[in-house]
This record gives sequence, structure tokens and C-alpha cells, in this order.
Amino acid sequence: MEFIIETASFVMLTMVLVGVALIVKPFWLIKKRWQGLLVMLGGFVMFGVLQSLPMKRPDHIAPADWSERVQVCKEAAALRSCPTSDSEVDEARAAIAQAAEEKAQTEAERERLESERTQQAQTASHTDTGEVDYNDQARQQTWIANTERAVKAQMKDPGSVRFRNSRFNVYDDKVPVVCGEINAKNGFGGHTGFQKYIASGDSFGPFLEETMSANEFAKSWNEFCVK
Repeated sequence: MEFIIETASFVMLTMVLVGVALIVKPFWLIKKRWQGLLVMLGGFVMFGVLQSLPMKRPDHIAPADWSERVQVCKEAAALRSCPTSDSEVDEARAAIAQAAEEKAQTEAERERLESERTQQAQTASHTDTGEVDYNDQARQQTWIANTERAVKAQMKDPGSVRFRNSRFNVYDDKVPVVCGEINAKNGFGGHTGFQKYIASGDSFGPFLEETMSANEFAKSWNEFCVK
């Protein structure tokens, strides 16, 4: 059966090439270029149909493994020789994984943009007294996320930055502040270990514990982070 399909595929591919030649210069029984076009299209369609037919499972491949191989190759739009070739199956799996990763990145970017829009909408929303309601938990979490993103952007290696214990506070009842701990790589490529930081979106900061004297940082921490 496989021999018949492969032979028919070869014949259809030959028809495509002959059709192309007939379009360039009609000859023999084909007197019109549109007839050559029909030959080419017919061969192309039949070749595609034959290539879409699933192959017969070889005896050395277990039925369960074969089903998974066929599904992977089908998702990667390569059904003919793919299931019987380990390398082609691996390539199909890699293509599917890459597509899934790109989809996840697109979704993450969409969520980031949605978060920014939400933050902008919340910032524009004020109480009747004209003051922002900083008691809103969603607003606090959004501000923390935006602040951590702004702090990351200022680090030498943003991808290595880690946060923990980040919390929201309000200085002087009107300035939103985020206080927490951060761990990032230093100039030698190693992590410095977690240290305290103070920041507020991209408005000011980050003030890092290691960049200030102990007394000066303790004073700032008590002023901005201890309510």
C-alpha cells in the first residue's frame, strides 16, 4: 500500500511539472495554456491528498507510541513520512513546543498590557474628596507589580532579579511606596543575596540597602515602610 501511495505521489508530482511546462509552451494534445494549468492544479491537489494520508504503522512501533507520533505530526502538518522517522517526530515536537511558548509569551504580554491599562484606569479613578483610594487591594497589587518591573529595568541583569516580601505602603498619606527584598547579580555575575529595597513605581528608587549606610537606610526604611 505504501509503495502504491509513494508511486502515485511521484506521478502527481510529475503531472505538476508537466503542467508547468505546458503552461510555458503547449504541445501534444494540450493546445491551450489553460489546459496545462488544469493539469498542474490537478496534479498538485492529488499530490496534497496523497501526502495527507496517514502511513501504516510499522511493526517495530507500538500502537500507543504510533498514535502519539501521528498526533504530533498531524499538529505539525507533516503526516506522511514524519511518524516513521525519529528525527522528524522530534522536529515536530520541537515545532509544537515553540508554538506553545510563543503563544504563552503573547498571552503574558497581553496580561501585562491589561495590567497597565487597569493601573491607568485605577489611577484615573479618585474618591469624592479627589484623593486616590490606596486601600483598594487590587490597586495595591498592581502598584507592587509595576514597581517591581520598574526596579528590574534598572538592574544590570533584569532576568536575574528576584523579589520577596514586597508590600505596599503609603508615605505621608499620599505617596504610594513598595518595600521589600531583592536579590540580583552583581558585576561579577553572582547573586548578592536578598537585601531590602524601597521604591515607588518609576517615580523614585530603588534605594538598596547595600548602597546606603546602615543608619541612613534604617532611617529611610522607618520613614517610608513602617506605618
